[in-house]
Amino acid sequence: GAGRIWRSWLQCSGAMRTTVQELKTGLASSEKTSTAQLRELQEEEEEKREDLKRGHSKMLENLRGDLLAKQNQVVRLQELESQSRYSLSNKENDQKMQIVNLSKKLTNRLTDHPLSFECRLFLAAPRSQHQV
Repeated sequence: GAGRIWRSWLQCSGAMRTTVQELKTGLASSEKTSTAQLRELQEEEEEKREDLKRGHSKMLENLRGDLLAKQNQVVRLQELESQSRYSLSNKENDQKMQIVNLSKKLTNRLTDHPLSFECRLFLAAPRSQHQV
């Protein structure tokens, strides 16, 4: 009786020890696998973050380049506008001077003309008095 119980208990405790040992080994192995998988996932995530950062940096760089190009275009357009205004102003002044000079010449010619006095009387008289 007691011997058989003792043997059963030894077998049972041995089997339990083996099971506990197998569980510990399995758990340790599972933990190593999980840690490795976690590390792998973290590395992938870090790579993705770096890729995103590089992508954003490149986009920002491109946007800065576009902005600079647009600013340069604006400056060039402002310069052209300023040059055009200056050129127009000069042309207007030249035309005004030409008109003034032509008016002076015309006035001088009319004054020097032998019939100028009669011409001025004719032009000064009201239309009703003009006799053709």
